[in-house]
Amino acid sequence: MATLNLSSLLPGNPGDGRVNVAAFDNGILRLTPTAPVDDSAGAAFSDQIELKNDTSFSTKFEFQTSAVDQPEGFTFIVHNDPAGRDALGGTAPGLGYRPFPLRDPEDYFITNALVVELDTFSNTAEQLFDPIPDVDSGLGAGGNSIEIALIGSNGDRILGGSPEGFQTAFGEFNFNDASVHTAWIDYDGTTQTLQVFLATGTNPPKPATAAFSLNLPAQGTSLETILGGTSGYIGFTASTGGPAQSHEILSFDFLSTPVVDPDPVDPDPVDPDPVDPDPVDPDPVDPDPTLPGPGIPGPQLPLGTLGVTGNNLLKLDGVSGPKEATFSVVKPSRSGAVEIGFFELDDAQGNIKGIAPSSANYMATALPTAKTVFSTQGDLDIQGLDLSRQLALDPTRFYAFFLIQDGTLDSVLNGGPGTVTIASPLLNPSSNQPLRLGASQTGNGLDFNWDLNNDQQFDDFVFRVELGNQGPILGADLQGGPESEVLDLRGLTGQVQLELEVKREASNTNMLGFYRMENAQGTVLDEFGNALNPGDAGYIQAAVRQWAGQPLISPQNGSTQRLTVSVAGDQILAPFLISKGTIEQLLDGDPANDPAVFFPFLGANPGGVDQIKLLGDNTFGFEDLVGGGDFDYDDLVVKINVQPV
Repeated sequence: MATLNLSSLLPGNPGDGRVNVAAFDNGILRLTPTAPVDDSAGAAFSDQIELKNDTSFSTKFEFQTSAVDQPEGFTFIVHNDPAGRDALGGTAPGLGYRPFPLRDPEDYFITNALVVELDTFSNTAEQLFDPIPDVDSGLGAGGNSIEIALIGSNGDRILGGSPEGFQTAFGEFNFNDASVHTAWIDYDGTTQTLQVFLATGTNPPKPATAAFSLNLPAQGTSLETILGGTSGYIGFTASTGGPAQSHEILSFDFLSTPVVDPDPVDPDPVDPDPVDPDPVDPDPVDPDPTLPGPGIPGPQLPLGTLGVTGNNLLKLDGVSGPKEATFSVVKPSRSGAVEIGFFELDDAQGNIKGIAPSSANYMATALPTAKTVFSTQGDLDIQGLDLSRQLALDPTRFYAFFLIQDGTLDSVLNGGPGTVTIASPLLNPSSNQPLRLGASQTGNGLDFNWDLNNDQQFDDFVFRVELGNQGPILGADLQGGPESEVLDLRGLTGQVQLELEVKREASNTNMLGFYRMENAQGTVLDEFGNALNPGDAGYIQAAVRQWAGQPLISPQNGSTQRLTVSVAGDQILAPFLISKGTIEQLLDGDPANDPAVFFPFLGANPGGVDQIKLLGDNTFGFEDLVGGGDFDYDDLVVKINVQPV
């Protein structure tokens, strides 16, 4: 599986004295410039990816061209030319992939290519490879056409449907009106059929009917035949003639999905031949044939593959059950503290519990189901933290990410502060989509690149998702849900050691402690056995009393305190923070000197504000001022390693 986005494409260098005019400008790929450049050609391609006959792929991209009288057009192209990323064809009607010898001194062309042209000008037959007049229909000079070309190893057409090798469809689209248009191009590896869909506007719904469809076997060819192999480069080409016209790719998402072996693990690791070829066993004790021998690893469970749909939904494929994934911060936020989470969706259309994204009550249904992944403090005042989470992904679900600034999910759910940005156009129709995807450097994950200041650079915050068999983190089972900055020690019998690393970046002297909850909703028992819920009178005293006599957890400003405390297993523990005070002050019966105490439960906090944020597995950040302070949640940070004794 391969996933690409606009940042995966790179303008190359043809190396023959010509200039590839394609360039990035504020996050937009401009294949040809607006300023007059006679006979120009531009192209940008990805790295080479695997593309077999049965590899399905789909792409969605938004494009825009400037309105002029005599444009040319651009292409989406999959090729395996020896020049790779540096491949470039001719100018004018060459569209950056085919030759135009009338003006170019050489026959420049790209070989072994599947090309989808969005042709915006009708050239004459004498000008080569544009012999079918585009329909005018009052849309401009020659109108517009979709043309599919299949190019062999010597630049010749290998499509059998017409003498010049083109299949042409005329759409009701004016590509020259300077409007934003959206295209989808899908290749079904099962049927080996290519389909093109077109719509006008930013993030419009995908049409139910393709504007054009082509079955490769019906033309006597295949994807591997066209490419001359089992891999190719993905990208765009464009050109101009005498007049100038900009051809801009505003967004681009690509996903390829190879056919997954339905049985990737040998179902019978035991020798299928039950008869020992050596009838005389030299070892009277026959080792268990199901166990790996010395130095021979046992069978590994398949990890599956991660992919992203054209609507920025994360999807796990290639496995039948949930798999563990690691979420980690690659680049901290440049726009202050942020919190990342996701919605679990029923399908690729974004439905949740049968409710579609277009429904008026969709967000009211979706938000309570959301799960927090982790948070980052932005400038990372607290250094040395491993901001990561281990979470299980379900292959039957789709995942839509969101990001919250100046608040938390708990805060937003309770009507408090926080700005939510949703990273899928299914749920966020804005033309400025905040998320771009790319392959991680490790090779088995995806990088999620965020644009938080609308400069289209997608470098404001980056996190990574990687598959692995690491297993769950002890204590973290409940974390990520509403008001769930807690330790779940249920199932761990006897004593449990909490290895604490506590960092402080605040002028206030604060004290950290833990208390037992009777359930995940925060219920506690007072000294008389009465059940109290967050917000009830006496709740604070009942909670902090449990830590009386335990080790003092209160590092100096700018320092780190490391210690190990022993607690009973088989319980749920919640942290609390006493700001500028002590447990003794809270229990002395004098409410006049009671300091502020903060809990994971908003109902127990003064002002009802979220004061504790989930930074990573078993890692919590605290705000020590009533009302949330500056919302960076780094006044006190605790990372906990749970160790059964």
